Order: sequence, then structure tokens, then C-alpha cells
Amino acid sequence: MQKWIFATALTAVISVQAEPRLRYQHIAPRQADVLAKHSATEMERAIVQPELRFVGYFDENGQATAQADGIGYFRMQLGKTADGRIVIQDFHQSSRTKYTDPFIVPKKTHLNQFQVTTWAGFHSKYLPTGQLQSFLEYENGERKRSAYYAKGRLRLVENEVTGEFGRYAYYPNGKPMLIVVERNGKMHGKMFNTRGQVVYDSRRDKMPINANSPRARAIQRVMSAFQDLKQEMQAANLLEDNNK
Repeated sequence: MQKWIFATALTAVISVQAEPRLRYQHIAPRQADVLAKHSATEMERAIVQPELRFVGYFDENGQATAQADGIGYFRMQLGKTADGRIVIQDFHQSSRTKYTDPFIVPKKTHLNQFQVTTWAGFHSKYLPTGQLQSFLEYENGERKRSAYYAKGRLRLVENEVTGEFGRYAYYPNGKPMLIVVERNGKMHGKMFNTRGQVVYDSRRDKMPINANSPRARAIQRVMSAFQDLKQEMQAANLLEDNNK
């Protein structure tokens, strides 16, 4: 075992070391039902021309199919916005429950493209049981936020605004795991144990850290927990969406 833990070991988990601002911890709804209600309200406001119709079937890989296969998805058109953009929603064939919340697509030609970039609003993904898995939020075709949920509880959220990037990971008990914020080129980060206590603060803790110290062991536990979270997302095929 190496005598010291260097900054590179931490950045392998954090990606960047950023100045944490706790006011950004709640940039994503902590519970899935809050997101669903907010999304529904936004789409009700956006649709000025209701137009409910069936669009088509897709298999589990997102390829368009002529008939239902029982394990894929189907798409419905809900209406249009004031500027003529189309609002659609995808559903699981097996349970007939929603796979996504309603979302706006840029062009009519995108109707039959399953992996289409949302123009505005949330692009959420739900399990057949109705539990929320993830969401991406777009504004004018640009991604602003993304989040991953497990059992309806927030586990990872990333925030992207002009001049700023934020990443916030949470333990299954809802306590913060790590916070990373980069603002105008200045970066810091924090790590927490499962009780919510700070075990690493880049503004306070200097590198290198003795690998045999209690602090180093606490940091390693956080790093392991974050790797477990990434593997969980990988298994759910959500890691790419949330780590671009």
C-alpha cells in the first residue's frame, strides 16, 4: 500500500476539484414525484394545440418496429407548442406505464427517432414499475441538468450553467457523498461519510495525505461508494447520459 494518497487518486473519482456551494445541492428534486408533477405542469403550459395520436412502436434497443413486441416501447404525440414544436411521450409496452414524461422535440422528422435530443423541458426515464430512473433537462436544445435516482431517491445530479459545473452524489440514505463545483476556472470539492460528516475539503486538506491515517481511510470509503454508484448506473445503462 502506498504511504501517501495523492490528488490524482481523488480526481479519479471527483473528475475536478471544485468550490462547493451548498445552495446548489437542491438543483434537482430530491423525490421522484416532485419531478413528475413539475414536468406535467410545464407541459400543460407548453401545449397550446392538443393533438393526441399514436406515433409508433420501438423495440428495447430503440429501433422502430411495425408491430408491438411486448418488451419495447410505444410513442404518443400529445400536441404542439405555440411555435409549432411537437410534444411527445413514450410508454412501456409491457406495463403500459410511462417510460418518459412528456417532452418537446425540435422537428417533426424526430418523431420516429427514439434517441432524440429534447428541445426543452425534462427527458425522464421510468421503470415499468413507475419508479424514476433518471432525467435530463434541456433549454433551447442545450442540456442544463441531469440526475440519477434509485428507488425514487436522488443519487447523482449534475448541473451545467454558463461558467459553472456542479456534481452532487448522495448515499442511499439521502446523505451527501460528494460535492464538486467548478466556477470560472476555480475548483474545489468535498467528501462526506454516510453520517453526513465532512472527511475531505479541498480548501482545508492539503495533499499528500498519509495513507495510513483515519482521514485517508475515510476518503477511500467514499471513493469506493462512488465507484459502486457508477457501477449501479452502468448496469442501468445510464452512466453515459449522466457523465458527458
